[in-house]
Amino acid sequence: MLRFGIVSTAKIGRELVVPAIVDADNAVLSAVASRDLERAQAMATRFGAPHAFASYDEMLASDVIDAVYIPCPHPSMWNGQSRRQMRESMFWSKSHWR
Repeated sequence: MLRFGIVSTAKIGRELVVPAIVDADNAVLSAVASRDLERAQAMATRFGAPHAFASYDEMLASDVIDAVYIPCPHPSMWNGQSRRQMRESMFWSKSHWR
């Protein structure tokens, strides 16, 4: 079972991708990260994710995810260490990330 972590509570993730992950037979939503812990907790509760984080880096460093989905990537969200941590298991909605 692939355990997904979601970075951001963006609409595209909430309405399109997260429901598909939740409905999949081979994946589970394990964590939601947002700069606002209350928003992360609300989305995690809505979709049954057991973990919520107020830090993207904290979620990436945790052992509760296998892959990361990023609905709205923006370079200002990530420092160099975070980018290096995520190279192996990233799923993007937009192709303009550099």
